Amino acid sequence: MSLISFSGLASGIDSRALIDAILGQERETRISPLQQQISTLGETSSALSELKELLSNLQSASSSMRPLNGGAIAKSATSSDESVLTAVASSNAPAGIYGIDIQTLASNATFSFDDRAESVDDTINSAINDNAEESERTVSFQIGQGGNTSTVDIVVDSETTYQDFVDQFNSQADNASASLVNVGTSSNPSYAMVISSSEQGESQGSINLVSAGSEIQTAGAGAFNSYQLDQATNLELNIDGVGTVVRESNTVSDLFDGVTFTAENTGSATITVGIDSESTKNSVRGLVDALNEVFAFVTENNQVERIEDGDNVTNVFSPLKNTSVDESVVSTIRSILSDSSISGSFVNILADLGIETDKDTGGFRLNEAALDAAIAESPNEVGEILGNVADGLGAIDGPLSSFVKFNGLIPSSISSNDEQIRGLQSRIGNIEQSIARQEESLVARFAALEGLIGKMQSSQQTLSSILGSLG
Repeated sequence: MSLISFSGLASGIDSRALIDAILGQERETRISPLQQQISTLGETSSALSELKELLSNLQSASSSMRPLNGGAIAKSATSSDESVLTAVASSNAPAGIYGIDIQTLASNATFSFDDRAESVDDTINSAINDNAEESERTVSFQIGQGGNTSTVDIVVDSETTYQDFVDQFNSQADNASASLVNVGTSSNPSYAMVISSSEQGESQGSINLVSAGSEIQTAGAGAFNSYQLDQATNLELNIDGVGTVVRESNTVSDLFDGVTFTAENTGSATITVGIDSESTKNSVRGLVDALNEVFAFVTENNQVERIEDGDNVTNVFSPLKNTSVDESVVSTIRSILSDSSISGSFVNILADLGIETDKDTGGFRLNEAALDAAIAESPNEVGEILGNVADGLGAIDGPLSSFVKFNGLIPSSISSNDEQIRGLQSRIGNIEQSIARQEESLVARFAALEGLIGKMQSSQQTLSSILGSLG
């Protein structure tokens, strides 16, 4: 009688491979679908995050065109003589011509003592009596005037150097600075102390020497007995039809609505404010581009691809196909664009401005010739229509903001997906624990089976031996 033959362990069965196969099937059946759901939710959240970014870009492109921010019709300001003054205009600047005569430029003050030093480390006056009252050894400056006044007090002794004086001044002053300037040569230096105010205009930029202590001026050779001062000045100008105007800075933004000009030199010039068609078109281009990016992204990520493999057909869903948020975004944007229409005399709807639907892409295209004509014929109506669009798309409390703001529809959808993912991950963890217990049970059962088969084989061998001896 032949013996039952097994390879390897007693049973000849690869129990580890069987256990792994059983557990693999469990994971495939119970865990893989959950992992696929996690992957799908993650892809949807990622696509929603990208959509939110594109909507934020659209808001930014629209915001500057809102009436609150000056409107969509850009303005430019040109100067008849830019060597006298330069100017810029914001969108809310009314058209106009302004004649200006610059009589005096605003300036800061420059102060310097007549004393000179061969080295920055030379003492100011080594003969000063260090025991004299501080008031007799103090140099006091007043920077600014009235409510803008600040005081700098430098106490000098017999060892105070020019560099020490400069350092002390700079440590105290907020609106002026001191420095040492070599007015000589490198081989024969001669350092002058120069103090300059940092602001223009008399009230903030003026410098006045209040006092220089008597001990400083009279001890030994004396010091700081004389100085030079180019005092700060205000900007003085004459405006046609207004008269003389005084400002403390050469840059002025509070005279003409929406216009900022900078005086460069004395003399006369004319500022002309008008419509900047090219800048307006650039803004509209930016708006159309931002709209198209949103629509193209939604179209690309809201598809169902049918894949056929023989008799097997699989539908592959794009990330946004599992949510309706993107469809709501598109519907809201189209509603905003549709509601922007007015009852104008020349233009009434976006198409009259050259913003037309592109049937091939589902987005929009810009007819710049039509926009040019609309701006030239009726800029106010163009601005009104674009302002309506910009308010809907760009306002922080507008219809589009409901998708991107904190706790808006998109952040809430992403948060909901994250919560679902955490729930699925928890379920996977519980299933893994269940499979681990199942693995322990299978290992134990296969071990018992191996033991039983081993005993049976031993008994068979004994029986075969007995039967063989009888034969």
